[in-house]
Amino acid sequence: MSQLPAAGDPLARDRWIRVVTGVLGVLGGVAALVTVALRELGDFDLPWHLALGRVFVAEHGIPDADPLAYGGRPILAAEPISDVLLYLCARAGGPLALQLLGAVAVSATAAFAMLRARRAAPAGAGSPARAVAMAAASPWLLVRPAVLSVALLSALLLLLGLDRRTRARRWLLGAAPLALVWANVHGFVVIGVVTLVLYAGYAGLCRLAHDRWPALLPRAHGDDAAFTVAACVAAVLASFVNRAGPRLLLGPARAAADVGHIAEWMPPNARFLAQDEPAALALLVLIAVALLLGREPEGSVGRSGARVPPLFDIGLAVLALGLAASAVRLIAPAAVIVAPIVARRTARWWLLLLERAPRLRVLVAGFAAATTLGFAGYAAAHGGTELGVGFYARNYPERAVRWIERAAPAGRMWNFLPYGGWLAWRLHPRYQVLVDGRTGWQHDPALVVRVRQSEVDVAAFDALAEELGVQWAVTRATEGEGHGIGLAGSRAFVMVHLDDITAVYVRRDGPNAPLVPDGYRVLRHLTDPGRWFQAARGGERAEDLDHDGALALEQDPTSSRAAFFAACGALAVHDRPRFDASLAALEALAPGHPALGLLRGSWWR
Repeated sequence: MSQLPAAGDPLARDRWIRVVTGVLGVLGGVAALVTVALRELGDFDLPWHLALGRVFVAEHGIPDADPLAYGGRPILAAEPISDVLLYLCARAGGPLALQLLGAVAVSATAAFAMLRARRAAPAGAGSPARAVAMAAASPWLLVRPAVLSVALLSALLLLLGLDRRTRARRWLLGAAPLALVWANVHGFVVIGVVTLVLYAGYAGLCRLAHDRWPALLPRAHGDDAAFTVAACVAAVLASFVNRAGPRLLLGPARAAADVGHIAEWMPPNARFLAQDEPAALALLVLIAVALLLGREPEGSVGRSGARVPPLFDIGLAVLALGLAASAVRLIAPAAVIVAPIVARRTARWWLLLLERAPRLRVLVAGFAAATTLGFAGYAAAHGGTELGVGFYARNYPERAVRWIERAAPAGRMWNFLPYGGWLAWRLHPRYQVLVDGRTGWQHDPALVVRVRQSEVDVAAFDALAEELGVQWAVTRATEGEGHGIGLAGSRAFVMVHLDDITAVYVRRDGPNAPLVPDGYRVLRHLTDPGRWFQAARGGERAEDLDHDGALALEQDPTSSRAAFFAACGALAVHDRPRFDASLAALEALAPGHPALGLLRGSWWR
């Protein structure tokens, strides 16, 4: 096998190939940046971060007790830097500023990853592996503190890579201030702490090995082991300077209670990867291929051409695989950790191909650079929201919030847990929520369990509402999802607002009793449309069905479900003009809806 040139990059020989590679790489990077920036904001946790940032700015610090939830528990942990930054962006430029902040964080993550392997894996040769890694991470690179945290992880890994490459102490001196900031940005700092511990142990082993295993434990990486260990210890200690102190490192244990209840904390399986996250599955295959068959290229750490990567890289790969296997939301940091390793160990194949097939250089170089366009397309398809500017309406109860602002229900609310953030952001300080996404640190674990039970059990809901003095409730009401079973079955509560994603209920006999006459008489957000249709055909409680159907369409004229209820109500009382109007609304909102034929046929019969 012929040796590669000392420069390690055949692309550098040809000016036009450099131009093609650079232009395609820039176009791909811009496309990816624009795609990420234009994904609508849809994370359920983002609003409570905004609400907390608003509180921190107003009070010029972190209050002792939680102001958002009426439990009033002490604030055990906080992410003040990210919360304040997000809030100030939202205040200054609205959703677009938040989306641009997310795009900048994602761009920084990609840039740091590229710089980690640039010398050993030139831009064209390393871009396919990096593009796959960024595509795998993209569904979880949402605008929230975690996206800033992933960028800081990429920055820390760059510092460690520069330290290994140059052996200049100045790079490790940046680890402590980075850890200090990171600990007040997001809880993923625990991943950074584990990485620093691995690096300190690696430096010590390199010193003890005395060059007996040069590929696995390069001697040069142990020459300054004492300083490396001291710098890593200082960085770990710096991470303790936060609201929770060293307890922040217990974050994974606190999040364990959410496994099985929150989708992003569930461990991925083969079916999930194949159907929902094919880029993550492709990255897993690339990791295996790179570690087993790849080689260390010219100018890399360790011994050039070695099949065995340095022990630190093996440790990082194990850490990444452990993260990705434990929870789907940890696929993003896992991808960031391994991307440069995969790019570096597979770059040799691209470079050999370019060297031995000169006529294919333009084609291969163009393909390598253009794969970043694939990242842009994948990010658009797997963002979980739509492309546009603003908040993703399907995830937030904004129409219900506007009704609440007008109706002004009194007393404590019960709320669907993921809606807690939006309700706090839009309604605090006038109202406080029961729970939100801060289940790991802020809310009483026993209360969270009871709230989850009240979601599915009527008796549990009634008991919790009675104990806490709940006077009204907000639940997710998207058709076919089945949330708020306990609330829908409670005889003590009446539904007073319904739109396509949210329902609001009030207690019959409390301070909100005046709202009951204007609410629904028989309809609940979990009412089976088929039974509603049969009741309309049979004339059962015709006036009540008509009242409720008309009210549903009035409260949400954009809802095909409401149009169906309205048509059924008009059918029940034989009001042909309103039946035709409701049917026309249903057809306009949901062309080809299967209920159209049934409704028309029922009227004629």
